[in-house]
Amino acid sequence: MLTKKLKLNSSKSKLFFVTIEDSKFLVLDLPSYKKMYISVRPFVSIFKEKGVLILKLKKKNREEDFEKYVEFFTRWLRNAEKPFKKQLVLKGLGFKADVSEDKKKLELKLGFSAIISLPIPTHEVKVTVNKNTLSLEGFDPAAVGNFATKIKSLKFPDVYKGKGFWGKNEIRVLKEIKKT
Repeated sequence: MLTKKLKLNSSKSKLFFVTIEDSKFLVLDLPSYKKMYISVRPFVSIFKEKGVLILKLKKKNREEDFEKYVEFFTRWLRNAEKPFKKQLVLKGLGFKADVSEDKKKLELKLGFSAIISLPIPTHEVKVTVNKNTLSLEGFDPAAVGNFATKIKSLKFPDVYKGKGFWGKNEIRVLKEIKKT
């Protein structure tokens, strides 16, 4: 009988099983994020022992399906335990970004008449500012990406000088400044 052992990286996360209408689900409850679910196939049994998940094959004729499921499960578990990161760079003279003291608002000085204050979705995204680089981190890639897009929409890069929000490794071709 095939058996695979997977080590759990975060000891703070809780694992438990839920059965809904003849379907079994493994629930991973992360302390910094909401619960994540994965369905357990009928030919696989899963149990936890001292920080290690053990997957066993129940039916002997499903070895190939078991290998595919174990590969899928390890990728899911790895992505569930590490946060998704996105970095934005603010280019331009006088442009500044800062996080408020209570870490609930992102304050941006972008050359407008007033300081722009954006509420940070604190349950999904963690924001840190180092000089003019914003680092967005979270376990939900959609929430991190949506918040990054919201920030970038405030000041798109200028086509001539490149002032505005850029992705960390983003490459753009700037237009030549008009000569008279």
